[in-house]
Amino acid sequence: MLLTTQHDFLPLEKLTVPTDANLIERIGVGNVLLGVFNLLPAYPMDGGRILRALLALRKSADEATQMAAQVSRFLAVAMGLFGLLSSNFLLVFVALFVYLGAAQESAAARGHSLTSGFPVRAAMITDFRTLSHGNTLREAGDLLLSTSQQDFPVMHGDEVIGLLTRSALLRATLRDGPDSYVAAAMDRNFVRIPPEMDLASALPQLSTAGAVALVMDGDRLVGMLTAENLYEFILLRQVSLARMSHRES
Repeated sequence: MLLTTQHDFLPLEKLTVPTDANLIERIGVGNVLLGVFNLLPAYPMDGGRILRALLALRKSADEATQMAAQVSRFLAVAMGLFGLLSSNFLLVFVALFVYLGAAQESAAARGHSLTSGFPVRAAMITDFRTLSHGNTLREAGDLLLSTSQQDFPVMHGDEVIGLLTRSALLRATLRDGPDSYVAAAMDRNFVRIPPEMDLASALPQLSTAGAVALVMDGDRLVGMLTAENLYEFILLRQVSLARMSHRES
């Protein structure tokens, strides 16, 4: 858009020297270069998503994502090597950004394929402890130390009224002291998911380390789903598939 307003274009070699006279040309050329770079067939740029869409015409969505991610990693390694050889450390940084983006997309696609078709109840924790709204933070801390559980549903009778995470417990203990009640420190806006929900749909809600969701069958608490045990479920699925593949070969 900026370039279309210009009638007399300066030679490209003169744009290397920034002046007020060539400001518009430099901004325009910079935008063009950014647009071209964004079309490289690598994640997380748009070109990588275009490549995945083209591959998805012949492959499944997961296979297309994996193939696009492999291309992205190859380009990232090539850019990184070129940046090191030319002492262009900005290019090395961009290559690292592209490589990490491709790895993240690949892991997400792999996780989706390994969890798709399984309900939440297949991976949820059913052996867990709860706290009462009248318990103190000291009692919650004792439960944290005596069990391997890190997050505790807070109950009022048979009703779930909140979730006390380990980080919230530690913050509240420092702020209010161990004799304050868990009701003041719990999260009332916790994540609820039904037990029959597809695991692949629940995956984005638990993509961060330490994330936890309460599995609710209506108003009844039936389990907990954490990022850690979801990751363990994916690992077990990978082992199972690898074992089946080994038997077939």
